[in-house]
Amino acid sequence: MEDETMPQDMAQPQEQESKFDMETVMGNFMDMPQEQRQIATRVLTSPIRNVMDMVLGEPVFERLAQQLEQPIPGKREGAPAPMEQPTETPSGMMAPSEATDMV
Repeated sequence: MEDETMPQDMAQPQEQESKFDMETVMGNFMDMPQEQRQIATRVLTSPIRNVMDMVLGEPVFERLAQQLEQPIPGKREGAPAPMEQPTETPSGMMAPSEATDMV
């Protein structure tokens, strides 16, 4: 019989905080030249990914691969970001500048 008085933190293993900021890792990947991104993508889709995660002691490459599988807003390989029609007039930094008419 299970002890129902077991503290919640002992019932489920706590996930350790990552030593790697995944936002930075993803940003570094996206900032790479296309050739290097293709090489990194080959690593992420090969068994080397698992080995590197074991070396690092946490699933950094696994998490990066999962994030890359999700669509990145405004970034698509081989295609420019789609232009969305604004539903309202943008303001602030997103407002159209008057200099845009001088093409």
